[in-house]
Parts: sequence; C-alpha cells; structure tokens
Amino acid sequence: NGAYTIIGNRCFFQLRMVLTAKGTGTGTFRISLPVALNAVEAVPFACAISVLNGIGTSYTALGVAGQAYCQIWEHADNATIVNETESNLTNTSSFFISGNYLI
Repeated sequence: NGAYTIIGNRCFFQLRMVLTAKGTGTGTFRISLPVALNAVEAVPFACAISVLNGIGTSYTALGVAGQAYCQIWEHADNATIVNETESNLTNTSSFFISGNYLI
C-alpha cells in the first residue's frame, strides 16, 4: 500500500510492501511507481528504504528513465552496488520506501 502527491514536476511517494509468498522469479527486483520518471536519464532518486527483515542493510532505488518503476540495489560490504534479485528475498521481506523524483 502507499500514497503519492504530484507537485509541479516532482512526484512524492511512500509505500509499504510485505512479501508473504514470493514464489519464483528471475531478473532484477523492481517496484512500480505511480507515474513515469523523466525520460532524460536514469538516476538514483531521493529516497529512504527501510527493510524490516529479509535481505541486506543498505539500499538505493534507481529510477529507470521514462519508466514507472525503480530497481533496488544493495550496497555490498566491499563498497560495490549489486542488483537485488528474487533469490535475495524471503517470504517475509518487508520494505518501507519514501522519496521523490523528477517526472
């Protein structure tokens, strides 16, 4: 569940996601956004991500230019950033995300 507000050319949002039966999947972990990002470039946008349980500890949401979704990236211990995938999630992973981005 979540909510969003558009002010000018920015979308402000907050969401909560709780997995209960993730099943199987492939590829990058994506979260749908209320409206598409600006089509100019893909950039990390201002957000806060809290994980109640499930996967690592520090994350970035990377908006995809012109698309209405973001990809979740984890900051690994060795200072690299890696894509989160289905294999990193559990049936009890919970996310709280709030932020804003250019539309």
